[in-house]
Amino acid sequence: MWQKSMDLTDLIFDFLKDLPADEKFSLTNQLNRCVCSIPSNIAEGSGKRTKLHFGEFLSTALTSSFELETQLLIANEGNMVIIKS
Repeated sequence: MWQKSMDLTDLIFDFLKDLPADEKFSLTNQLNRCVCSIPSNIAEGSGKRTKLHFGEFLSTALTSSFELETQLLIANEGNMVIIKS
């Protein structure tokens, strides 16, 4: 799960390079923060002593993935998505 979230982070970083310059400090910043939060929370939670604590961090990672999805939908609705051939 952690490795897949790291792969997702790489994909989003590549995507961010193609966003318009005027989005560099707003949507780009938001996408960067939420995608980095996913593997970070999985890693932090894996060091907790109980399954309950680990589950709380997994829940936070999941909510960050929902936030990421929303930000990507916003980028799509704003016609900021650049499709590479």
